[in-house]
Amino acid sequence: MKPAKHSQTEVDNDKVTILVHTTDVWIWVFPFSNGRVSVGFVGNPEHLESVTGSTTERFKALLALNPSASEMLKGMEFCFEPKEIKAYSRGIKKLFGNKWVLTGNASEFIDPVFSAGVMFATESGVVAAKLVAEELKGNVVNWQKDYEEHMLEGIDVMMTYIRCWYDGSLQKLFFQKDKPEIIKKQITSVLAGYVWDKKNPFVKRSQRSIELLNEMTSQVEMSES
Repeated sequence: MKPAKHSQTEVDNDKVTILVHTTDVWIWVFPFSNGRVSVGFVGNPEHLESVTGSTTERFKALLALNPSASEMLKGMEFCFEPKEIKAYSRGIKKLFGNKWVLTGNASEFIDPVFSAGVMFATESGVVAAKLVAEELKGNVVNWQKDYEEHMLEGIDVMMTYIRCWYDGSLQKLFFQKDKPEIIKKQITSVLAGYVWDKKNPFVKRSQRSIELLNEMTSQVEMSES
């Protein structure tokens, strides 16, 4: 999207913004230095298909349902008709084979809500390169253990957070008031890419840690009500 002539928008050109549209639908707002903005919806197809019309009409209708996004993008107009992509997440059955290895998004492309792509691309590239170097030296490499299992551990942790985002449990933690500083740091660490840090309980027991924290939060809320 781009600003209409003589319009003033509320988009902060220094910030990437993620907006919760519904529990299972979110909006991205990515500003560019030339004043244009990348905007899109990600989430449950049933909700995104609940409005009819052309893709432009549907996009405008969905945007109108979100007051924050509507206000932020007031005065903006489309550069082109919005595009629609379905089932973009991908996973494969094998990360390596005889004289080949998959890295980055070629191996896994998961939901972009936490933008883990660069982190997985970097980690997979570094680990694969080291193992290839060892093989070229004539050393025996355990690709199953040292590459595939290692990568899948991190991917599984990130997938836990994506599932918890869409079921609302992670959003509940995000928007909870007065969160302990240590909890914020531990969760932020995971989402920043430290998905192999077993010292962090939100990595080692990711699903259970989120569940327990939500249970404790609910108990506190009930006692205060």
